Amino acid sequence: MELKDYQNGVLDKLDYYLKKLADTKEEAEDFVAFQKMKGKEARLTDYAKDTWEAL
Repeated sequence: MELKDYQNGVLDKLDYYLKKLADTKEEAEDFVAFQKMKGKEARLTDYAKDTWEAL
């Protein structure tokens, strides 16, 4: 079964969002690890919100 153009568009956008989400999560985790390594208290940010706003 072939997908419609709008369905392909939605899947492409979802794929892009999920890739950006993974990148943003990795950056947030790296930042927390860096801050903890320096002896500072750090919490994981709301990377899902940050990713959504960046789109």
